[in-house]
Amino acid sequence: MAQGSYDPTGWVEEITLDEVEHALVELRAGLGMKALVVAKPAS
Repeated sequence: MAQGSYDPTGWVEEITLDEVEHALVELRAGLGMKALVVAKPAS
């Protein structure tokens, strides 16, 4: 991890900005470890 590359598969969930509130509820309940908010592609 200190070298800048690591595999987030299995412990980081990618979510959209619309899903942040739901993800926070799940994280507080211990149902997840990490959430990465990804930007939607410009349309």
